Amino acid sequence: MIISIIISLIVYLLTYIFLVNVDLSKINSMFALKIIALSLIAWVPVWLFSIIKDHVDPSDHEIIMRMARRRSSAAGGIATSNDGKLHLNID
Repeated sequence: MIISIIISLIVYLLTYIFLVNVDLSKINSMFALKIIALSLIAWVPVWLFSIIKDHVDPSDHEIIMRMARRRSSAAGGIATSNDGKLHLNID
């Protein structure tokens, strides 16, 4: 955590140093829209891969939670005991 903060500070300082020589008047709304579009183009494939991976090969935790949701909806609710804890009977 501390290392990430230090790296972030270094990146911010380097950005400030390098932006001194950049003409900021060239940055307008069209430039911002292009940056947003490029960011989305780069982010969407990673996001889609994550969704597809979770659907095709879910983690053990996700499998158990899906089973619990199915059983609770079939039983009309989540089965709890008097102590308020959720009890799952996995066959």
